[in-house]
Amino acid sequence: MENYQGISFSMKNTFSSTQQADIVAFDQCSAFALPDASVMLKSHRSGMRLLVPADMYGLLQNCAHYQTIAKHVKDLISLDPSIEAHKDQISQVLEDLKNQGLMDSGQRLISQLKSAAITGAQTTSFAGTFIRTCDRPEQLKRLLESLSNNQQRHQHQCSYIVVDDSKNPGAQQKNQAICSDYQHNASISVQYYGIQQQAELITRSSQAFPNHSATIHWLLSHDDKLDNSTFTGGRILNHIVLLAAGQHFTLFDDDAVCQPIASPQMQHRWSFSSNPKDCRFYQDRNQMLTEIQSIELDPLTQHLDVLGKPLATVIKELSAVELSLNALRGVSSASGQIFNPQTPILITRNGTFGDPGTTSMAWVYQQPDHTQQQLTEDHEKYKQYLTNRTAWLGSQTFRAVNENALMTTTLTGIDGSQLMPPTGPCYRNEDYLFSRLLKFIHPSSLMFEFPWGLPHLPEPSRQWNPETLDEAKTVGILGFMADIANNTQRFCLADSPQQRLSYIGETYRALADAKLNVLADGIDENILNARTAIINDMQSLLSKQSDQPTYWINDLQRIINANQNALAQPKQDLFPDVGAGDTREQQVKSCQQTLKMFGNALTLWPELWEYCKHNSFLR
Repeated sequence: MENYQGISFSMKNTFSSTQQADIVAFDQCSAFALPDASVMLKSHRSGMRLLVPADMYGLLQNCAHYQTIAKHVKDLISLDPSIEAHKDQISQVLEDLKNQGLMDSGQRLISQLKSAAITGAQTTSFAGTFIRTCDRPEQLKRLLESLSNNQQRHQHQCSYIVVDDSKNPGAQQKNQAICSDYQHNASISVQYYGIQQQAELITRSSQAFPNHSATIHWLLSHDDKLDNSTFTGGRILNHIVLLAAGQHFTLFDDDAVCQPIASPQMQHRWSFSSNPKDCRFYQDRNQMLTEIQSIELDPLTQHLDVLGKPLATVIKELSAVELSLNALRGVSSASGQIFNPQTPILITRNGTFGDPGTTSMAWVYQQPDHTQQQLTEDHEKYKQYLTNRTAWLGSQTFRAVNENALMTTTLTGIDGSQLMPPTGPCYRNEDYLFSRLLKFIHPSSLMFEFPWGLPHLPEPSRQWNPETLDEAKTVGILGFMADIANNTQRFCLADSPQQRLSYIGETYRALADAKLNVLADGIDENILNARTAIINDMQSLLSKQSDQPTYWINDLQRIINANQNALAQPKQDLFPDVGAGDTREQQVKSCQQTLKMFGNALTLWPELWEYCKHNSFLR
């Protein structure tokens, strides 16, 4: 080793000749550089301090995901082939770091989860199942019929609250009549929460907080200034969170169907990885409906059996589900710290059969190898897959994840016994902003996924437009606000959810107070970041899968070209939603107003949530 000029392997050798089949990950550490080309590391997990060479620290940062030591060494060599001659010494170093508390052991973490004592869970009431609906009476009727059939099969009594966002008075009347029919027939308990009921909550809340009436109306009222085509599902979600304050609740969108279907490759094992969801494409809806396999379980009971419980409790109750080291493979050490026995599950969700619920197509190319193989097995099928928007999208396993991306396409469970945030009342990505803020105020929480799905069947069925491959990535106003929360979270040291919500609220208000050119630059840079990320992802895929068919490669190149061209030739408009069609300056001013109003709303929200927790607005 005397002539080796790379990493200095000067640590004491405690390496055993029989390497354990453990998986390890380099801890998140604070690093303090010293003048002798060394770095003092302090583990966030163990508190262990260790002095290491600076070049070693550089390599260790590539070992932050749980893998065997042999796999870590192999990956390091792929990054720097010159160190291959020293792979045995590198293995020794990693083993030493594990023994000295700088590499976390997967065996330690799994053992901790399996052996944790179960504490008595607090009983939390169930507010009911809420259904967001907007101008789709026939689909609402179809969903209620499936819920009625589900209740008859499983004898699970539940209250259903239809929260109406319809703009068309005729649709409002039809929705109310549908709910009334079910109520009179007594097959299931259905309550209609329409404009009048929404107005009552707004009026009573404004009376309770007279100094914040404008904020309450902005957050909860329908804005007559908006075009009827403007999506306002966030406003309805805010009503639901307040109606269910202090309780568990589940949430449907009206174009779903309550009929559980097994995932194509359902596995009875745990996973903690945040890798992309499993995906299987269908040529059209008929093929999917022919091939899917229904399963006998009650989706609502499944969600409620998990919701709000600590991770260790759920693991014990799902004792037939295998928990092994494989559950941690590929998980980052940062996420590993979240997977402790008492971490609560605040969100539950299942997969989707049918429309994936997104107009974007870039995610299609970011799926794992087996999905890409199916996607490209035949050119004609490939074109159908990329047109008909029909797929399975979900988890093959029982999965607990430390992530924040939520799409309320079919059924979602939410632990409303904890403070839940509001979301933006208008525009798309309201569910993503909601989940991002939830993770901001509850950083030590998990989302749980079931290995089965429910149909999502909007009528008429939607199609993807392949021409969107030639359109650059856009970020709507709510996506921009979610990105702000994501980038700000590490600076917030407060512990209480109320204080954390106040922190991000003040961040939004401070940004609204910035000069217009400063805010415009921030918006522009956020868009640049999104577009360069897409370019890098697509280019990486091209490099790794250069043997794919020409049509697949060409489509990825279209995505890359569209975003590269947009980097050099930015459009005048910044957002596709807020102030659409306005000048750049007008859009920045609209964004400024939205940031200010939402910042005000987050400051008020904990008190408003508590008020609604102690005052009923449902029959």
